[in-house]
Amino acid sequence: MQHYLLALIYTYKCTASCDICCFSCSPEREEKMSLSDAKRYVSEAKKCGVKMVGIAGGEPLIFFDEIIELAKYTKSLGMNITLTTNCFWAESYNISLEILETLRNAGINHIKISSDEFHGKYIPYENIKNVLNAAKNINLKVVVGCTVTKNSDRLRGLLSHIEDESTGTILLEQTCYPLGRAKEYFKEDQFIYKKNIDRFCKDGGMITITPDGSVYPCGSMFSIISNRLVGSMCEHSYELIAKKST
Repeated sequence: MQHYLLALIYTYKCTASCDICCFSCSPEREEKMSLSDAKRYVSEAKKCGVKMVGIAGGEPLIFFDEIIELAKYTKSLGMNITLTTNCFWAESYNISLEILETLRNAGINHIKISSDEFHGKYIPYENIKNVLNAAKNINLKVVVGCTVTKNSDRLRGLLSHIEDESTGTILLEQTCYPLGRAKEYFKEDQFIYKKNIDRFCKDGGMITITPDGSVYPCGSMFSIISNRLVGSMCEHSYELIAKKST
């Protein structure tokens, strides 16, 4: 299988401590990739035909300058870049516009916003509206991902906060996985499972690398458990691990 996307979990440090977080991220976590390692991962993935890099966390923009440098490097290799953020930084429209323009100029052409009632305890919905409005004005592609459980407010709850600003924006519901803090916080019957899978996994063309260099075989957060580990970038090349993961 040809992998098309390299997902970098750049850090477990975050400005929030959401109940649904599969990595148990928080402001107290210190794990992160070094910038030099991240560049090496991208370079090796490029040589193996990967065309896109996704940067996530945690909250990667805590390390704003590093992410900008990483994005510029990735862009120089001719690769597309996506970034996932909770928008903690978007305290006003003008700040949002300035940061989004900097991200876009560095090569990031797709932003995914994490927003729902769980993130909303830490990140004002006004921040989300600032980013949506600013992104439209510079034609930067944005999607909003809403993590859900059976009893959560789901997209209808999110829309009650950002309805006008979300016009023309792709909104996604993504199920909460029984991992990390979510496994501790929610009872089993609150998770949403699809019992019958009638197609191949859509995340199979992805490889994920965590802050310590561990490599997992797809982009689904449910893959990032110990028995799915396929190798470490501290010990082997991307090419060797990618072959092992197919």
